[in-house]
Amino acid sequence: MTDNEKMVLRGYAAVFNVPTALWVDPDGNAIYELISPRAFEGCDMSNVHLLYNHSSEVFSVAGTSNGSLTVTPDQYGLKIRAELVNTTAGRDLFHMVQTGLLSKMSFAFTVASERYDKATRTRVIERFSRLYDVSAVTHPAYKQTSIYAEGSSSEEVELLRQKIKMKAMR
Repeated sequence: MTDNEKMVLRGYAAVFNVPTALWVDPDGNAIYELISPRAFEGCDMSNVHLLYNHSSEVFSVAGTSNGSLTVTPDQYGLKIRAELVNTTAGRDLFHMVQTGLLSKMSFAFTVASERYDKATRTRVIERFSRLYDVSAVTHPAYKQTSIYAEGSSSEEVELLRQKIKMKAMR
């Protein structure tokens, strides 16, 4: 990769209306979490960083404060676009995503409003108060998240997958 080539990652750090099993209670029942489509309304996303596995041990490779990271809620979830810094950490993360070693995301947040549906054992997050980071991760809570390198064949596959999911949700 030359100094002039941009390393751009895209994906979804969160998905809406998709229950995910977070843990199992002592009786063996799964406890779920679901994110409302309006959960990011009013959320402070002014200083969000792109990290690897939520680790502050490795430098941030993009951020909203300098415009290298955008986080935008849409009808599917929280969409991200990151132009990575040309550092060892940035190049390493880009290569891990480009080769498919990393393909999922997560996010760090605080909740402003939530409710618990006893019938479905589901925590429904209605509003977030702050978003701290979005991360490329090895083990996501939400398996439907995604991250891919712009211009790669995985980008084409991901776009097709999202179109199919959107049609199925209608």
